[in-house]
Amino acid sequence: MDSSVLVVDDEENLLVLLAEILSKEGYQVKTANSAYDALDFGDQSDIRVAILDIMMYPIDGVALLAEIKKRSPSTQVIMMTGSSRRKHKPVA
Repeated sequence: MDSSVLVVDDEENLLVLLAEILSKEGYQVKTANSAYDALDFGDQSDIRVAILDIMMYPIDGVALLAEIKKRSPSTQVIMMTGSSRRKHKPVA
């Protein structure tokens, strides 16, 4: 499979788990534990899919989504969170 996936989450355990699962399915996986690191990857490689945690600090997943789409409109993005708190309005 020739698809690259970027997983962004500030929880290391989840990054490792998702990278392992996606790699076993044949994806080339890059991980980042902050939005800053994720944007560096986006500048250097062709990321087809990004899986973003919504609840990160200092730049949250919603802001990262906007920046990724500005830089690479064709990148597909999946948003996720482990939080039960609702800080953001649902994205349509």
